[in-house]
Amino acid sequence: MTLKTEFTEYVKNALHIPLVGIAPPDDFPPDDLERISFVVKTFARATPLSGGNDTVLTPRDFLPEAQSVIITGYPAYMGEVAGFEACREKLLGRGEPSHVTVPLLLDSAEKGGKIVEFFTGRGFQCFSLVGGQFPIKLLASQCGVGFYGKNAIIQHPDFGSWISLAAYVTDAELEPDTPLAGTCGSCELCLAACPTGALFAPYRCDLTRCLDFHLGHNKNIIPISIREKSSNLMGEGCTACRDICPANRRLKPIEGFRPPPE
Repeated sequence: MTLKTEFTEYVKNALHIPLVGIAPPDDFPPDDLERISFVVKTFARATPLSGGNDTVLTPRDFLPEAQSVIITGYPAYMGEVAGFEACREKLLGRGEPSHVTVPLLLDSAEKGGKIVEFFTGRGFQCFSLVGGQFPIKLLASQCGVGFYGKNAIIQHPDFGSWISLAAYVTDAELEPDTPLAGTCGSCELCLAACPTGALFAPYRCDLTRCLDFHLGHNKNIIPISIREKSSNLMGEGCTACRDICPANRRLKPIEGFRPPPE
């Protein structure tokens, strides 16, 4: 059994993470780098959490000896998010359930630690990669974990676009996986459903018009036009493009975790 086969079976059977792919630790193509750089610079200007760092990080920035990048995907659909009218009576705000369900977050962190330990316990180096400056979605689209939908979110035939992604870099040499073939066809429902027009073209999202960006990350002045569209969203939680997506219509909520009603 190869190291990759052993690892893949461990992730799927022991950790119950259904999606895992291996990408090479190469630098990013110029076109992708330009697009990613705009996003990173926008985040750096918007939130102190970035520390003002607007550098796009590559796998070898984390680990010079990097041989492989691991991307995992875990189903994150937790049921329909309550709408504005349903929350109005108790003056409740809304957020994406997977971001506020503490047991789920702790479970994800524990599984991430076990992935790192799988390699360090065998004498390799392995580090978790945090999104933002590192483009996890891009690599997920390259290694079979999913493909870009027209809403600029990674989706998978079995789990729609409700997928929680994680990334790791290691000096263990693992055979790269191939991209997953998939398409939205002629469907553009998500573009029409976007409340601010942030999805201005298929597969393209204008971050400066995105509700999730402004409410979840922008600590500066939020444009009036964004505030008018935000209803009772608090932080990341706009699900309009996923609610309308046909790929998500038959999803069942993940078992074992329930978001806090408050």
